[in-house]
Amino acid sequence: MKKTNFLPDTAGIILAGGASSRFGSNKALAEFRGQTLIEHEAAVFDKLFQEQLLVTNTAPEYEFLHWPSVSDIFTDCGPLAGIHAGLKNIANPQAFIAACDMPLLNLRLIEFLCQLPGSWDVALPWLDNGPEPLYAVYRQSCLPAIENNLNKGQRKITRMLADLKIRKVEYQELQSIISDFTTFHNINRPADLKAISKFISLDQARRTITSRLQPDGCRTISLNDASGRVAAANLPTKRPVPNFIQSRMDGFAVRRADISEPGKKMVSLGISAEIAAGCTNIPAIGKGEAARIMTGAHLPAGGSLVIPLEECRENNGQVLVKAGLPRKNYIKKTGSDIRAGELIAEKGTKITASHLHRLAAGGLREIPVYRRVKVAILSTGSELVEKEPCPGQTISANRILLSALLKQSGAVPLDLGLVKDRKEEIRAALSEAFASAVRMIITTGGMGPGKFDLVSRCLEMSRVNIICRGINIRPGATTLFGLKDKTAVFALPGPPPAVQTLFYELVLPALKKLQGLAKPGPQLIKAELDAEITLNKKGMLNLKGGWLTWKADHLTVRPMGRGADVNTIIHIPPNRRLVRRGELVTVLPFYGIMG
Repeated sequence: MKKTNFLPDTAGIILAGGASSRFGSNKALAEFRGQTLIEHEAAVFDKLFQEQLLVTNTAPEYEFLHWPSVSDIFTDCGPLAGIHAGLKNIANPQAFIAACDMPLLNLRLIEFLCQLPGSWDVALPWLDNGPEPLYAVYRQSCLPAIENNLNKGQRKITRMLADLKIRKVEYQELQSIISDFTTFHNINRPADLKAISKFISLDQARRTITSRLQPDGCRTISLNDASGRVAAANLPTKRPVPNFIQSRMDGFAVRRADISEPGKKMVSLGISAEIAAGCTNIPAIGKGEAARIMTGAHLPAGGSLVIPLEECRENNGQVLVKAGLPRKNYIKKTGSDIRAGELIAEKGTKITASHLHRLAAGGLREIPVYRRVKVAILSTGSELVEKEPCPGQTISANRILLSALLKQSGAVPLDLGLVKDRKEEIRAALSEAFASAVRMIITTGGMGPGKFDLVSRCLEMSRVNIICRGINIRPGATTLFGLKDKTAVFALPGPPPAVQTLFYELVLPALKKLQGLAKPGPQLIKAELDAEITLNKKGMLNLKGGWLTWKADHLTVRPMGRGADVNTIIHIPPNRRLVRRGELVTVLPFYGIMG
């Protein structure tokens, strides 16, 4: 079926007119993940724009796209001439324009830019190092300024922008739309292409990992044992709560007809019975009668409402009540708290105390839940010892750390101990792990470059299918994920702070998926940075430990040094080296570990 929900009043334009001198050949046709760079961009445009246009001076090279194309009107004037040619040849009043060397375009960000309100001429991301003019929306109102600049021989887009109304989308606003700033990577040299081909983003890694995993069956357990487990089916109630009409107050149950006779101010009724909570032998009340009733007791047949005790006067077996219908009837109808068949917890929901008391009241005693995940832990390193280290040795801490994190996550850890940096010992330990009927193996250490990359080679020799190798994050770029039959394998670096960070970012979503949670993804939130962060390098998503806390009416986060206690991970986008105090940053808090 042909797509009809394209972005309104907007064309999509790709500029493919550059000389690619730094790349050495036409970079638009360079291969990236099985397609040319320009095909990656065209695939995004196909989802967004009904009107598409390619601006190129070498149209025959792009016939495979089946796009209409035009060439520059102002020749040899660079990208500004390409923007001009594109805007002159579209039917829509505005266009999203991108260079042909940005294969990681973000669909959500493009939609946001194209739908910004206001009277601007150009809407574009504005990063620390300036604007992104070839990842921007241009309106045809730009044409006079563009032509004026080109006629004067002025070819710089940034200079032309000074003559227009600009809608800047700066870092903090961008952060509310996207979490992965690799979308702005452009390819100028072969090394740039190699760099983005080598690594995948953290989001891509999570999606790839969780898409390969499924829960490992279910079992039926008592409600007493169900806290923290994940429902393996929808859980509706069997009966209503309450399952009879109850009194909300201590007082007297009366008939509506007896107290609503016209012309009377007070009514005297004979006390015919007393009904306590839990009483099952309940006599009906007749004309002119009232029954003393306690809170939670069953309303007797014939009774219409309850008069609170403080509004009644008793005397010699009679109760005197005010005539006329009160504003409240002080009764609780059948099913007013929980209806029969009401859904208490959906499949894939973590069971909490709030669920349990309603499930019990609704008549359930056992429920189906997904099985707990058994996880083997293996720490490698010839320098690691259990206790009393000599100079050059280190006490092993990762196994204690991972065991605690796994237990908090609802998993069952299996500690396989320490292994020296020897291939034969690592392979033997892996064989033991695979034979232990575990659903996951986590290794730490042995992930260094070259000859120190022992674990990945041993995994390959053990016929583990490597799914993810190399993630655009720091720490953890060498993190590896693979599968052998149904067993998931994570190979993490050795430093405990990195292990803790990578557990929350990558291992935990996988555990949630294996344990049946319907939404295994991380719970990212925003917080105000309480201290400046300066990094030595950019180009990778930096994951830094922090301390998250409430300050007045908002969340703040402070970056913490090595060895300090942390309760959150701060995400610093790949394009940032400096993040200032007061900026909003994305954080992954450690609370809510399984839900």
